[in-house]
Amino acid sequence: METTNNNSYPKSQYPVFNWTFDLENHLFTYDFDAFNFLFNPKKTIKSMTDVLSIMSKEQRKKAQQALKNVISTKESTHFSCCILPNTETISYINFFIELESPKQLKGTFQPSVVFSTQEQSANLFQQLFENNHHGMIITDEHTNILTCNEYFEKQMQVKKGELIGKKTNIFNAGKHSPEFYKNMWDCINNNGHWTGTILNKSPSGHISPHELTIQKIEMSEGRIVYLGLTVDLTEQLARVAEKELGGVDLLTKLPTREEFIKQLEIFCQKTGQHTGKIVLTIKPNFNAATTYEDQITLANALFHVRLCQVNGYLGESVFSVCAEYTVEKNIPRSRSIRSALRYLFQDLRFHSNSSVYNAVMTGRIGVSVLGLDSQTATELVDNALQAMNELHSGEDKRLNFFHHATHEAIERKKRLEKTVEFSINKERLHVHYQPIVECQTGNIVKFEALCRFPAVGDSTATLQELITIAEDLDMINALDRCISKKALKDIPKIQSMFGDHIGVTLNCSLNTKTNTIEVINDLAKLIKQQTKTPHLVTVELTESAYFDSESNTSKSLETLRSLGTNIAIDDFGTGYSSFTYLSNGQFDTLKIDREFIKDIKENTNNFNIVKMITTLSHTLGVKVIAEGVENKSELECLQGLGVDYIQGFLFSKPKPIDELNSANDYVDILKNINLFNPSYQPITRIAEISKNEIRCFDPSEDLFAAYQYSNTHSVSAMPVLIDRKCVGLLTKEAINLHLSPTMGTDLENNREAQVWHKTINQIMQVQFTEVLNSASVVELKQLVLNKAPLPWVIIDDKGHYISLVFESEVLDYLISVSTH
Repeated sequence: METTNNNSYPKSQYPVFNWTFDLENHLFTYDFDAFNFLFNPKKTIKSMTDVLSIMSKEQRKKAQQALKNVISTKESTHFSCCILPNTETISYINFFIELESPKQLKGTFQPSVVFSTQEQSANLFQQLFENNHHGMIITDEHTNILTCNEYFEKQMQVKKGELIGKKTNIFNAGKHSPEFYKNMWDCINNNGHWTGTILNKSPSGHISPHELTIQKIEMSEGRIVYLGLTVDLTEQLARVAEKELGGVDLLTKLPTREEFIKQLEIFCQKTGQHTGKIVLTIKPNFNAATTYEDQITLANALFHVRLCQVNGYLGESVFSVCAEYTVEKNIPRSRSIRSALRYLFQDLRFHSNSSVYNAVMTGRIGVSVLGLDSQTATELVDNALQAMNELHSGEDKRLNFFHHATHEAIERKKRLEKTVEFSINKERLHVHYQPIVECQTGNIVKFEALCRFPAVGDSTATLQELITIAEDLDMINALDRCISKKALKDIPKIQSMFGDHIGVTLNCSLNTKTNTIEVINDLAKLIKQQTKTPHLVTVELTESAYFDSESNTSKSLETLRSLGTNIAIDDFGTGYSSFTYLSNGQFDTLKIDREFIKDIKENTNNFNIVKMITTLSHTLGVKVIAEGVENKSELECLQGLGVDYIQGFLFSKPKPIDELNSANDYVDILKNINLFNPSYQPITRIAEISKNEIRCFDPSEDLFAAYQYSNTHSVSAMPVLIDRKCVGLLTKEAINLHLSPTMGTDLENNREAQVWHKTINQIMQVQFTEVLNSASVVELKQLVLNKAPLPWVIIDDKGHYISLVFESEVLDYLISVSTH
């Protein structure tokens, strides 16, 4: 090992100290100045006794015995030990001793390494103990666990705090006999150590093979501790299982990697015009307790799978398969390959047991395609392995295809991950603010605080990509906290420009491994600490993440509300939206995603969706924000729908706080935007809501007449009258229930032809809601609350039919009321 010496000695080499010891008068001589310069001993070294005093008790015994042996045998000797010349320094010394004369010993000692400070010694211990290749565990003489390193925690899937004080027999997998353990401890006590392969069980019950070394350590005060060093062999398999003979793996009886590639080369040469070759590398998720048996079962099953032409075992529980697929004209290659894979796994399921099949399907599978991403047998195997290794255990994706852009994509993502991690940990994120304005007046009510990353050196990286990476790294909570903290500190500056009534909106994503209650409570604590006006703060919860864990967060939302903080649902309509979540009164605002706002026009699907959301939100006392408003046409449409607030580039792009315009500067923007709604005539009676003119039917008319009319006029229901009184409703759904796909086509049969002649009285529904023509619109609210089925039949005081009121007409009216 190379050691850097900061003194005047040559690099990587400490001086050799010559010494003599007179056995008669005990005179000890050595290079006093050089020794003191290097070691700065706590006390002056004048005698051999002084030299022995800076050794530990055990090392001192070793040195004394060496001196005696040289005197008695007259043969020179070497030994090494640690010395502690002062409270800071530790050095490992190589001693040489020889008998110069009957009355005098002489020799040399040379430091191998010197740690001149406790920090250096501690650093050595830290790096040795907290390594990333061996698990380490320390116990007392009764095998009670004292501590372990992080790598051991990872190996055994347990936390250190759960182990301390417990005996090591908690790892006993029950697979070894009492005699095995007796022989192991006999070896440790007699030889001071033991090394071998052992099956250990984690506290979760997972059994895996480990290479274990136990070292007995006798401390200076006589106390004994044991040091265990472990290597998990799960990914390497047991040593006995990784034996090959003549190119065949002895356990699976399959060709090894080299032999598989040789056979694959021959098979690939047989590729014809109508067939293609793919190679799969499969790493099953075997149960450690039955790994060997499962490997044999899988090897036998692959032998019987028809599409598996060449099979192999690559080591470390990875199997390889070459399968053939059919190449057909005008059929995409991807489709043929998917078909071949489907048949392959179906056949595997038939020839193996459920445990092995599930292990394959929950494991990792990489695929390489000859002629597409690989040209040789070796490339097929290497590329399939790379594709397999790119899969992670936490992913739902279990099968991965290789392609040439993979390396660049991986490296790019690594760079972006470093940028994201650095920006969040060092709080280098920037806050940009976008105003939220009243839809009717254009007045600013608050600013949303949005995250922006510093320059990442990759022009193709989008903000959403970086946010997604933060979620993948489980750092989205830290990102939100960083932005929220900065935004809360900016409130006074924003209010100085726009007024004391202006607030901020903070984003809170619950798409994190952190407990949702902890996330929300932490944000509530931050708001309480950072601002004196929590009632001017709105917290936007990402809807899809929130509703995944709604039951766990309702109490935490009450903590936010107790501060006076407003709560909003972000991107409503893109996740698991349901108005039932709004009815509990925990939300003040609902934000409709830009997806539904872009190019919105009257009577389109998006128009009807926004109309429905707005109307029902207002019924529940929830305000609505439309985000992503970019042009006047969209604004005018949203004004007509009664949306409360807008946010988007039409008014302002997100800007850093130093670039925010003052309130007066927005006047010019407002001048270019028409914020006035069209004139509006009030409606006083429910009957006035109806704008339709629908044909009335006689009960004796047939299904064909009703079908033609409903298709021509696109109506959902039609009244059926006798003597001007409504006796039933004929709905389009009822008509469709009596139709078949072939009716009205050349394939229609005689039986179906007779269906057209069914009379309407056989099809109509006879239960419906009647509303008097004189009923005031005040009564409409009660009808809605009573869930009176729509459409409603409007009648006069004699019971005569007047018109129908449809659901869409009720919604239009409610929107117009909320707007005005």
